[in-house]
Amino acid sequence: MLAMGCTRADVSPGTEKEGTSPKVTSGTGQTAQLKVKQVVTLNQLSVQLQSLQDSRCPMNAMCITQGSAIATLEVKDAAGNSKSQILYLGEKLPAPNNRGDRSADSVEVSLGQKNYRLILHSVEPYPNTSAVPAETQTISVTVRSL
Repeated sequence: MLAMGCTRADVSPGTEKEGTSPKVTSGTGQTAQLKVKQVVTLNQLSVQLQSLQDSRCPMNAMCITQGSAIATLEVKDAAGNSKSQILYLGEKLPAPNNRGDRSADSVEVSLGQKNYRLILHSVEPYPNTSAVPAETQTISVTVRSL
């Protein structure tokens, strides 16, 4: 028999905006839904979605290529060390960010003496031929301590 579960993570005051989904703890990872410019704290890191570009083929269209959704995240630790990282879904990106076609993406980041894995699970809503307002777009991202 296999049993799985999750719990609500601690939310730091001022880091989660009203109306957002709660973070979920799973082992050593924490997951949150982020909108552009929103900041949350995951595994003791401040995580901000700096930008989101979505050129994926709309679900009700026929395209020659599948396109990509590209999220630029800034992560910062308590000591003030920070890095920007690009994660993407869909078609591979040009070097140096090319990690092949992705249905989920992950990168390792080192801040100070600690290593973390950032995992981009999804970008919602999936595009269609109607315009999707940028303020409705969210990503699902996990931060794991390594």
